[in-house]
Amino acid sequence: MQHRPELDRWILQAVGTPTSLLDLGCGVGRNAYLLWEDDVVGLRTGIEVDAGYLEKARQLGLYHGLIRGDLAQDLPARSKSFDVVLCTQVLGLLDKAAGVRLLEECERVAVERVVISVQVGNDLRTRQGSWENDRSIWTPAELRHRGYTVQGFGSGFSRSRHGGRRFLYGFYLGTLLAQTWDRFAEEILCVRELTAPERS
Repeated sequence: MQHRPELDRWILQAVGTPTSLLDLGCGVGRNAYLLWEDDVVGLRTGIEVDAGYLEKARQLGLYHGLIRGDLAQDLPARSKSFDVVLCTQVLGLLDKAAGVRLLEECERVAVERVVISVQVGNDLRTRQGSWENDRSIWTPAELRHRGYTVQGFGSGFSRSRHGGRRFLYGFYLGTLLAQTWDRFAEEILCVRELTAPERS
């Protein structure tokens, strides 16, 4: 699934202006481009399992460092070594145990906050012939239980069982519903603050 403009804006707001950011499942560099375009992040490092995506990201030159790594394993980073850890549309690709472990690793590595987006719903989504098939389903309540604030986007009602857009419902109308009642969301943006903000 591609990011939508309104979700992009929320991601930018959630990331803030850190001096260092770790982008997990960075793909070809979509998040790095978004952050570079707005000039909001200093040092950007990406981790990606797919060698083809990693090479394209390397060619774009938007990251200061790129690592080939499996997010089902421990992250190759020291504890508290990045201000912000960003992980978009990856959590559902892991089975639940590996996803919980990834959240723990994100929280270990981040200094200030962890920003995650994940699809939600009742069905595991599949993409024909793709290794990027969902292996777990997440709910807003699960992420809240771990200390994340949750914002809903889109609506599960706006997609058919196989991911095709239903004509009657649009993403924008669904987002209005999802922002009020995130249990109806198609995707959620979750933020966990790890350090208390400084008081002026």
